[in-house]
Amino acid sequence: QLEPFLNPVFTNLFQILQSSSQTENEYVMKAVMRVIVTTKSKLTNVTGIVLEELTLVLGRVCANPQNPVFNHFLFEALAALIQFVCQSNPAAVLEFEKRLFPPFQQVLGQEVTELTPYVFQIMAQMLELGPAAPSQGYLSLFQALLHPVLWENRGNAPVLVRLIEAYFRKGAQLVVNPKRIEGLLGVFQKLLASSSTEEYAFRLLISLVEFLPPDNYAHHLSTVFQLIFTKLQTTKSGNFAKSFLMFLSVLIGKHGPIPAVSSIESIGGGLFWQILQQVWLPTVLKIQKPMDKKACAISMTRMITEIPECLNQKRDIGMQLVVATISLYETTGIDDNTLLNPEEVLATLAETGYSSSYSKLAYAETQVRDSFKDVEDGRLYFVQNIYKYSCANKGVMGRFIEDACKTSPNAAMLHASFRKYLVTAKLGELL
Repeated sequence: QLEPFLNPVFTNLFQILQSSSQTENEYVMKAVMRVIVTTKSKLTNVTGIVLEELTLVLGRVCANPQNPVFNHFLFEALAALIQFVCQSNPAAVLEFEKRLFPPFQQVLGQEVTELTPYVFQIMAQMLELGPAAPSQGYLSLFQALLHPVLWENRGNAPVLVRLIEAYFRKGAQLVVNPKRIEGLLGVFQKLLASSSTEEYAFRLLISLVEFLPPDNYAHHLSTVFQLIFTKLQTTKSGNFAKSFLMFLSVLIGKHGPIPAVSSIESIGGGLFWQILQQVWLPTVLKIQKPMDKKACAISMTRMITEIPECLNQKRDIGMQLVVATISLYETTGIDDNTLLNPEEVLATLAETGYSSSYSKLAYAETQVRDSFKDVEDGRLYFVQNIYKYSCANKGVMGRFIEDACKTSPNAAMLHASFRKYLVTAKLGELL
């Protein structure tokens, strides 16, 4: 029951930090964070005071950051304050922006590399929690995010990609133009070149295709695929194949198979089908997270029902896609429907140490990434669209699904699972 004592508690904690010998006392800053986390949404009456004091501390730290642990808990305190205040009152984000942008601009302008990744995390958090499109302050900053110097520091890659994702989620059309698309693809190429940042290269591509129509980037897709396939030939990383699969899933799931098929086939005739056989099908059952499984199921459903060859000349591959779609949900997965517990993140950091290049802020996370929020269940999407195709093309899909299941040693399980999905979706037998 700290609420009645919040004013004196914060006053005393910040007074300690004003002492010349205690300006970067990590234990005091951790206590500030703990009080914020404990009281959560009950901070309303002291939000202004706490924000002002934290901003003053940030100003001092910017001039000469010395203690990485203190720096981390300073930004954790800011992230927690923003999280608990703005979740219940998104309009409050504007006040946080107003107070924090000046010191943030100081950090970025003076290239305080120890603090830059923290600043980008807080900026992404505020943008995600805000009620509207990016403010003018955010819009004026976007071009600078594409500057190659920022991406030289590998610790910036995860936070910059997250910040760009937040921009796109809130208003992609407000920040992109042909020149910026080229800048983003230049960043993609740089991130792709290193195994330590290739995951973020694909996340950048995913945000591009998730929030923008193909007209914005269609003429670049062949080059993008060429770069990916070149690295695919030399890398031994299974994670690279999975990241590529997720990009292709979002591209096909959002925009249908035509942009992907035409771009890949322009590189070499039959290449799209080779990629399905040699990369997609051996990799897709290794996908474990529910949101990623859903993306794969949606994209495979669209390939089966929208690429005529899947039911004709490439029937064998089409049937393998059916088997993969059902099997995807009959394998063990990893629950990623909720955010990581902030206390677990902090405990891990305490063990591994606070890096001056990049340490993740536990309280700056706001949402689980889901490219298909409008689809509740990939299994239902699959059977609903198979059934819809069956109604429009009587006598085709029923036999096709039957034959597809028979190709697997687990035919009985596949049949039973497909029928279960139909029942759950309240659909009858395929026509």
